[in-house]
Amino acid sequence: MLNAGRTLAVFAIAVDAKDERAAEFYEGFGFRRFPLHPNKLFLLASSAAAEPNEWPTDIAKSLG
Repeated sequence: MLNAGRTLAVFAIAVDAKDERAAEFYEGFGFRRFPLHPNKLFLLASSAAAEPNEWPTDIAKSLG
């Protein structure tokens, strides 16, 4: 997935969270909510491709 953004024209990754808890989970990875659709979130491809040391501290620790 991360390499796809380098070879394809990928601007963002979008997810449809099943509930508030799931939406909060995605926010922990840096996803942002669409203002009019709070259970739909997006993450810019440039953020997804960031090095692990640029991820939020709690996420980097959990993967690490």
